[in-house]
Amino acid sequence: MSAGTEQRKLAAIMFTDMVGYSALAQRDEKLALELLEEHRSLLRSLFLRFNGREVKTIGDAFLVEFHSALEAAQCAIEIQRTLAKRNHDVAAARRIEVRIGIHIGDMVQRADGDVLGDGVNIASRIEPLAGANGICISVDVERQIRNTIEASLVKLGPKELKNIQVPMELFRIVLPWEKEQPLSVERRASERGGRRLRPLVVAVILLVMGLGWWALNKRGGWRGSQAGEFHIASLAVKPLDDFSGDTSQAYLSDGMTEALCSSLGNVSGLRVRGRASVMRYKNSAKSIKEMARELEVDAIVEGSIQRAGNQVLITVQLIEAGTDRHLWATNYKRDLSDFFKVQNEVAQA
Repeated sequence: MSAGTEQRKLAAIMFTDMVGYSALAQRDEKLALELLEEHRSLLRSLFLRFNGREVKTIGDAFLVEFHSALEAAQCAIEIQRTLAKRNHDVAAARRIEVRIGIHIGDMVQRADGDVLGDGVNIASRIEPLAGANGICISVDVERQIRNTIEASLVKLGPKELKNIQVPMELFRIVLPWEKEQPLSVERRASERGGRRLRPLVVAVILLVMGLGWWALNKRGGWRGSQAGEFHIASLAVKPLDDFSGDTSQAYLSDGMTEALCSSLGNVSGLRVRGRASVMRYKNSAKSIKEMARELEVDAIVEGSIQRAGNQVLITVQLIEAGTDRHLWATNYKRDLSDFFKVQNEVAQA
């Protein structure tokens, strides 16, 4: 390739894609194509508004370049704001959810219109980590926008990205309405979680609720085994850790967190902080005491999911915030091939 057939430059690079598009296309191709066209029309109008140049479209995904990290971040926030408003009163099957990744890096524009470069590769690897309705950015972008955007940033820590040699520091943009409208955000999250959670995940939720009711009925309230009674009137579910080493399996841990928040919230007399409040603690190094103090709760539910092949190990435990004591813990190791059998086992227990 000669110098005359390519153009190398530094750019803010954005990748976007629709969440669940492939699955929807298999279920209802006509609806999928309808939503795809609406999605393209909405996003293209916003790219232009923030001086973004659409480099190419790959199915339900966009690759866009911006002159600055700030314009890219502002565009990403406006995309999620527009879609949140659009989805507010729309049936679940017709919602459009997008995840966005942004990085500043080297981009090579070839004469045939294709683009290459480390910047493009990294941006494409960051985007899946954003999750539904989320925005994930590299530390290079964070440095440029940390004091200039309306939203706050949460550090996700160093992440190993496929075909990228060095782990990268990544951040999540906490969208303003996640704080301003937690109930509506949680409701949408709960509905999404209920649709996609596998029966095994639901089984563990039943186990957690069963243990909670057992404790309430047996002891007349949540009480510790040490001297000095305490009563748990409120708790939060820390986002479950995913030890699978496969980012494509993140929906298991995120879905579990969503469903636990929703299900435990149905326990009478117990105040449970919603998913929008706790997701900022995903991969956080803060202690249980710090988390509980900031969330103003008496206890924290934490746990982990680890999947290897067709086996999954799920651990859940309840921790008293004031003393950091583990009140109870349980785990299940099962084969994923027979979900209903596992569900029945847990329900009987």
